[in-house]
Amino acid sequence: MEISPSVLGVDLSIVPWDLLSKHAHRLHIDVLDGTFAKGKSPFTAKKVHSLPTSMMRDVHLMTQNPQREFKQYREAGAFVVNFHVEIGRTAWRIQKARDLGLKVGLAISPQTSVEKLFPFLKEVDEFLILGVHPGKSGRPFQPGTFDKIEKLREKTHKLIKVDGGVSELNVLSLRDAGADIVIMSSALFKNQTPVQDLRVLLRLINSRSDR
Repeated sequence: MEISPSVLGVDLSIVPWDLLSKHAHRLHIDVLDGTFAKGKSPFTAKKVHSLPTSMMRDVHLMTQNPQREFKQYREAGAFVVNFHVEIGRTAWRIQKARDLGLKVGLAISPQTSVEKLFPFLKEVDEFLILGVHPGKSGRPFQPGTFDKIEKLREKTHKLIKVDGGVSELNVLSLRDAGADIVIMSSALFKNQTPVQDLRVLLRLINSRSDR
């Protein structure tokens, strides 16, 4: 299992980009429009393009009309865009992203049944399960997330990502449920020692690997 840092709500000037990229392959980037989820993020396409990192840019569009932003985030270096099944017109949006050469991740919020993803198992590249209600880092983890991962894993071998509420307390259980990538913000940056904490968590995952 991999760990993907998320820098939502983090002072970007203190992020040790070069060191972080030696231990993580993906940077998770949350984009909020204030409509689909409360709050807004600073990660405009221009800002994403200017981030000083070699990590792959994994963009999570928590927006009502994500297709309007596919092109600009692709041009900013995104290799995958994730959007939510809750907003509807999913197949149409998948095709819009495909037409631009983007990989597609399909996301669900905690209140949404994992079965909503099943019609699109063959159409997308990845799945993103939110472990907290979207909009703000540090919210409490929803225990029903484990069941969603297990049910989805029974249906597909494609990549399953988990975002929100991930910490040293549940990372092993998420791995065992079938998650491939866990996304962390608060757990990595709360002590302002993200590289050290990332190393510790990776050792924990790798030293107790039953999968």
